[in-house]
Amino acid sequence: MNYIVGDIHGMYDLLFEELNKINFDFKNDILYSVGDLVDRGPDSFKCLKLIEEPWFKAVVGNHDDFINIYIRNGGRWFYDLTFEEQMYCKNLIDRLPYYYELEISNKKVGIVHADCLDDWDEFKNKLNKNLYKTQEVATWSRTRFYSNINSTIKNIDFVFFGHNI
Repeated sequence: MNYIVGDIHGMYDLLFEELNKINFDFKNDILYSVGDLVDRGPDSFKCLKLIEEPWFKAVVGNHDDFINIYIRNGGRWFYDLTFEEQMYCKNLIDRLPYYYELEISNKKVGIVHADCLDDWDEFKNKLNKNLYKTQEVATWSRTRFYSNINSTIKNIDFVFFGHNI
């Protein structure tokens, strides 16, 4: 079974409480995260380490991406880590994709942190070419959220976003 979870923000214990409630099967189920594994909660490092679990898949969120620019943006938990742990975190985040695409019940489903372009295939194409502006849309944009939440995205049936409450 596939599950999708919103921004975790360092809430490791709460995540596992919820997984226990749904009888999550760590050997057969997969949990997809919309990103923002870190910051705000007490266990950012533990949440980030979930990336190494075979049952856990995540896209990069803006708070995860902060690790690459924490010198300017803070992140108290990050500064409590040793240099080796900080580099470990950076390497984990660098492995995260900007999107996932799944087929669930004959429907094409996308997972991305913040937003995407109005054409899913164009969005994927630009991300696969490492175009910074498209990466910024994937991790930071609130355009769709504030303008027209029900707007259609071509070439995909459903898209799951995080980033906004």
